[in-house]
Amino acid sequence: MRAEPLGPVRAELGEGPVWAPEEGRLHWLDVLGQARHVTDPETGETQTHPLPRLTSCLARRQGGGWVAAGGQALHAVEEGQDGPRLAALPEGTYGRFNDGKCDAAGRLWIGTANAEGRFDCHLYRIPPGGAPERVVDGIAMSNGLGWSPDGRVMYYADSTAQALYAFDFEVGTGALTNQRRLFETTGDEVPDGLSVDAEGHVWLALWGGGRLVRLTPAGEVAAEVHFPTPRVSSCAFGGAGLETLFVTTAKEGASEEERAADPMMGALFRLDPGIAGLPVAMFGG
Repeated sequence: MRAEPLGPVRAELGEGPVWAPEEGRLHWLDVLGQARHVTDPETGETQTHPLPRLTSCLARRQGGGWVAAGGQALHAVEEGQDGPRLAALPEGTYGRFNDGKCDAAGRLWIGTANAEGRFDCHLYRIPPGGAPERVVDGIAMSNGLGWSPDGRVMYYADSTAQALYAFDFEVGTGALTNQRRLFETTGDEVPDGLSVDAEGHVWLALWGGGRLVRLTPAGEVAAEVHFPTPRVSSCAFGGAGLETLFVTTAKEGASEEERAADPMMGALFRLDPGIAGLPVAMFGG
């Protein structure tokens, strides 16, 4: 598998790719650049929309439009404009929202993160019309989320713990049980965003390692893709038949010398993995 850069944009912190099938476009974020990019998968042509705040997560909404999470709040996004606040963490809560994704029941699962390495953050679920509910404690840098094709297993990455976890998942109640470590990294390589394919394998971005690994449901490495830049941050399936994998990268933390020597740093990439992805659920309401 060969990853190719797509378009001219170089993000400071590329993250949160989401395929919009009704548009035939990929939406993705530059978190630190406070921008939402919308990219044509064939030409790489990209429209850039400024955001009013640091935004770490986007999700399509069943009733139309999008939701966006940033800081400690979840907002509606309607016709590209910032809308009303839908939910927020209680005042005084430690950490900020990071990566998130919706389950089949329309709940948004999103965790908090901090830059201090403290394991004082949490994974939350936000039901449509409800307040954030704390589900998993002892998190430092909450990141990628995804579900098995049958919806009975949830995958979840904590970057600072250098671990990808699996949980048994009950879609009716949103309950998590039987937490186990599925995959671990070492050194400067940490798990980041992820996506699950139609065969139930997990595609996990490894920040600092310049690679994407495809993991079996048992956590074994079945394949890997190498990139010409080290900070691989997230991935999402899209395109016709969900047969293209889009991968974001970043510049964050790189020196001026590293940036000058790496023209691919912060680029959006695409590759053809030979297997389709799964449709991504939308936020309810």
